[in-house]
Amino acid sequence: LRVDRSWLVSPAGSPDYLEQVLRICAREKVRALAPGTEPELLVLSRNRDALERAGVALLANDHALVEACLDKWTMHQLFVSRGVRTPAAALPEQADQFIREHGFPFLVKARSGSGSRHLSIARNREDYDFFARRLASLGISFILTEYV
Repeated sequence: LRVDRSWLVSPAGSPDYLEQVLRICAREKVRALAPGTEPELLVLSRNRDALERAGVALLANDHALVEACLDKWTMHQLFVSRGVRTPAAALPEQADQFIREHGFPFLVKARSGSGSRHLSIARNREDYDFFARRLASLGISFILTEYV
C-alpha cells in the first residue's frame, strides 16, 4: 500500500488518541476517515460528533451497532431478532442443551476479540470441557457456535 504521508499516533485507548487524529485530519484536510482496527472503530464511532464538527465523515456504523457487533453473543441475538440466518449459538450455561441439539464438532470462541484469538474446535466433550476450563481460568467470556 502506498500513501503520500503516514502518521504515528498513540494507541486508540490512549486519552490523547482522538485529539491526535483530529489534529492530523485538520492539517491534512481529511474529509473521510475509515477505522482500521476494532479499538479505533470503537473510539471513533463513540466520537462521531467531534469528527463531523471537524468536517470529517466517519465511514463506520453508528456506535450502538458497533458495540453490539463487537460482542459475538449480542451480535448473534441481534441477527436472530432481525431474521438474519446465522449459525446456532449458546452461552456456556446452555452447553448441555446445545450439545444435545447440535452435537459435535462446534466452535468455542471468546465473546469479544478478533483474529481467531481464543477460538477452538470442540470435537468431543473432553475437548469442550478443556477449552471451557482454559478460557474460564483466563477470565475470558465465551460462546459456543455451530461449526459450519
